[in-house]
Amino acid sequence: MAEFSLGAAIGATGKFPKYTAPEQKQAFDEKDRGELDRLKGMVAADKKLYHSAYLNDVKNTTAAFYKSYFDRSRQRDPNIVESTYMDKNNWDENTDLLVAKSKNLFALEELASEGRSKGFFVPQSVMLAANLTKNAKSEADLKNKLSKNPQFLIDGYVTVDQETGMIVPRLEKAIDFESYIRKEILTKDKAGIEAEFITTDPKTNLQTRTLRSTIPANKTEAAAMKELNQKRLGKEIQDVQNAYDLGYNWFVNNPTAINQYAAIKLDQGDAGAIDKTPSELYEGFYNDFVFPNIPSYDKTGTQYVGGRSINVFNVPAASTPSSFQVADKYTINYSGGDNVVAKRATVLSKD
Repeated sequence: MAEFSLGAAIGATGKFPKYTAPEQKQAFDEKDRGELDRLKGMVAADKKLYHSAYLNDVKNTTAAFYKSYFDRSRQRDPNIVESTYMDKNNWDENTDLLVAKSKNLFALEELASEGRSKGFFVPQSVMLAANLTKNAKSEADLKNKLSKNPQFLIDGYVTVDQETGMIVPRLEKAIDFESYIRKEILTKDKAGIEAEFITTDPKTNLQTRTLRSTIPANKTEAAAMKELNQKRLGKEIQDVQNAYDLGYNWFVNNPTAINQYAAIKLDQGDAGAIDKTPSELYEGFYNDFVFPNIPSYDKTGTQYVGGRSINVFNVPAASTPSSFQVADKYTINYSGGDNVVAKRATVLSKD
């Protein structure tokens, strides 16, 4: 409900403020425009309720109500009470809509300025829309700004109701993909097979080979790990789950994850991300969040060692120097992957 009230005029008495006007006047004419403007200026529009884009509409709607009442008063309209009640209902309906529209704009602007700190998903589309709305001086100005910048509608996180013109932001908690993949998808209980991790110092070509418990990256790697373990242990190894399928089954069945990741890729410059199927989007998601977070544990499968950023097979052969090296920290390279720094490593030659 808008803040203006006619309670004093309608409430307990059913009477309205008396308006004294010359008898000869039957309706407003151009000379009355000054009075109408004065009345319009007297309307108090609460800026906490109405966005700047709608303040003029509130004033115009209220001034129109008064004009209608005063016209009927001059004309000695015998149905003035009934007619004015109808006008009041129309005024309520119109201003209530403006309050609702304003509430959505305030929510959009708050989401843009504070949403990320509160854990909400805030893509660039929300930031763009908020920059347009907060400077709008009227509804016409708002519509003009939005029509010239339609790209804020692309990812669906801001929509416009074609019938009411209501601008609606989507309030949605942001998914921390990396954390979720680590804690909920690629969990320790799924690391049920051992793999040989080979690390190579790019400066010295010194290698370290370590058996760790892990999750295969995909079906191909799962088969290779299974074969390795069968040869090593001399017994049949059961099939294990792989990271690609685990991530895929969660991602393609999660509309929120799909929408947020598509919006992220759009903001990163992938103009076609919104039009990709969930399966197509998953290829990028797998490389961004699943593969780098495949866990490895020590041989017992209990102590977390770290995430994987490489394929553990087909490591190029490296020459081995005759000396050995013990280092608290040195840079190691996983089969052509990104360099990482080990907390502690001991590298020995074959001698």
